[in-house]
Amino acid sequence: MMGQRLTAVATAMLLLLVLGVLTACGKGEDAASTPVQTPVAPTGTVPADAQSGTLEVRVTDAPDPEVTSVLVTVVGVEVHHAGSGEWRTVVEGPATFDLIALSGVEAILGSEPLEAGRYTQVRLEVSDVEVTRSGETSEAEVPSGALKLVGTFVLEPDETTIITLDFEVEDSLVQRGPKSILFKPVVKLLVGEPGEPGKPTVALTGAPATPVPTVASETPPDTPEPEETPEPEETPEPEETPEPGETPEPEETETPQ
Repeated sequence: MMGQRLTAVATAMLLLLVLGVLTACGKGEDAASTPVQTPVAPTGTVPADAQSGTLEVRVTDAPDPEVTSVLVTVVGVEVHHAGSGEWRTVVEGPATFDLIALSGVEAILGSEPLEAGRYTQVRLEVSDVEVTRSGETSEAEVPSGALKLVGTFVLEPDETTIITLDFEVEDSLVQRGPKSILFKPVVKLLVGEPGEPGKPTVALTGAPATPVPTVASETPPDTPEPEETPEPEETPEPEETPEPGETPEPEETETPQ
């Protein structure tokens, strides 16, 4: 009799344990099936009750002797605000620049007043890349999706913080065939201190304008210089005409008587 009671108690405890495990699994599935929504940041907005600083995004490049031009078109740059968990837009709309022209220098890609605080990521979206290597120009394949750079920087109220996207051209271009290039950007995130002035900048160099063909005009032959007209010889002065001599008076002839 005692053995039957112990068996019944053990069975009841086992059933309770199984029910607890099933309940926990059901809750886990419900949590996993709930989609996580990423908040969309309004462009250039700062809460009315928040202090703001200015974020300046720059670009620069390391040189590659075989590549003479890398035209990159960026359609958006966003940064992640740690406090609110939202993405803030710094650059919106296409901006084209030549990475080779930025070798050893920096150019301002965009600047925007943002909510002061700590930021932890940069999201960069590239749409088109045109590469000129060894005299041949071709469109590079650009992977879909945005490039995320992890790095912490701080915006202080009424101060400007500079971050620089340092592209490594040699590592970013992957040759996939004789004329096929994959642009897989390798970028270093360089962060300045709030209020730090940064290096001198140059103008953002975009795609060069298409040259208008011109018809070469023939150069007319050189017109020979006119020969110098010889000066006329001096006309000799006429010789003086001698004065006529006195005519002798006729002799008197005697008339015979």
